[in-house]
This record gives sequence, structure tokens and C-alpha cells, in this order.
Amino acid sequence: KSEVRVVEYAPDDTFFALTAAIKKSSHFSIKSTDPAYRTIHAHAGFSFRSIGENIKIVVSPTQNGMSQISVSSVSKMALIDWGKNKDNLDMIMRMLAEELMRFQKVTG
Repeated sequence: KSEVRVVEYAPDDTFFALTAAIKKSSHFSIKSTDPAYRTIHAHAGFSFRSIGENIKIVVSPTQNGMSQISVSSVSKMALIDWGKNKDNLDMIMRMLAEELMRFQKVTG
């Protein structure tokens, strides 16, 4: 299941900020990125609720030039995510908000 959020920043800026935020994180690591498709494949580390998740993040443009961020995470072993997908999205969005302070918002 994917969780989706919209931010008021251009898709390329959002992708760049996400990549920088995840690289700085101690909880996530990047497996691969595709700037042309604004896609990030990452890994979340071990926690008390999980042995780790594979995460896919896709940044898409909205009609008004903002960014739609789709995050899906799949546990490496468990069949139930126990809320980890939402937790991962929330953590990624907090990290992204910090990085986006350096960028100009899209105005409608």
C-alpha cells in the first residue's frame, strides 16, 4: 500500500531534497535513484517492530507544478506492516521538510 502526500515545491527540487535527506539519515539508506523518473529505492533498518523494509519513493508533478510524493514500504519478512509504512512516510516527510527550507515554494 502506498501513502501519498503533496508538497508545495517543484518535483526536481523535491527529489533532490529527498535524496539529500535520506543520505543524511541513520535510519534509511539509498539502494538506487533514478533522477529521470524521480524514483528512489531505499532500505529502512532494523527496529523493534521490523527487520527492515524496502521502500520505493516516487515524486510526480501535480497539475499546478507542485510535487506528489508516493511512498510504499514492504517488510522483508513480515506479512503485516504493523503501521511501519505510515511511520516510514512520516519520518521521510519530517526529514524532507527540513531539506526543503532551502528551496523556493511553488506559487499558484
